[in-house]
Amino acid sequence: MTTSDIFTVVASVLASVGGVGVVLLGLSHWLGKAWLARFQEAEKAGHDRTLELIRTSLTVQGSRLQRNADARFSLYTDLWERLQHLKVAGDVLWQSASVENLDRFVDAFVEAKYAIEVGRLILSHELYERLTATLRRLEDYRFGKERLLELRSAPRLAGRCEAMDDAAHQIARNHSYKREFEDLLEEVLSIFHTETGSC
Repeated sequence: MTTSDIFTVVASVLASVGGVGVVLLGLSHWLGKAWLARFQEAEKAGHDRTLELIRTSLTVQGSRLQRNADARFSLYTDLWERLQHLKVAGDVLWQSASVENLDRFVDAFVEAKYAIEVGRLILSHELYERLTATLRRLEDYRFGKERLLELRSAPRLAGRCEAMDDAAHQIARNHSYKREFEDLLEEVLSIFHTETGSC
């Protein structure tokens, strides 16, 4: 079909429809464009509302995650600080078994135990169980140091072989309790680094 054939067909259609048909055809074309534009605007507004809801939801979730991360970091920091105080008090008590050093160790022990219980909110069950089991062992360390102080201070036992053997056994047990705690501290540090993303 040539261009002149197309022109002839269009002219014959326009002639058969008449002027009213041309106006109606033009009007329907204009209305179609207007409806299409309105539909596109409504779709865009709906997408904009959906995107805004998603943005708001992500902002709220991000804020919640940040608050949780901050709270977790704060609890880990507090727990770590108290465990370190306990370690230092244990080291001092190891170097010099005295009533004053034992009292400092007991105070640090109570603080660490409290921090572990507060930290239970975020600690994994396994880590919580390991920490409480180690604290029980450190309690044995405390009792061992008390026993050692008794052995050394009892005048009737001083210098006796039996008392010296008891003291040596108690020192060995105390050393194993202390070493177990120090090993767990390294493990806890590694877990805290992993969970806080600090290393």
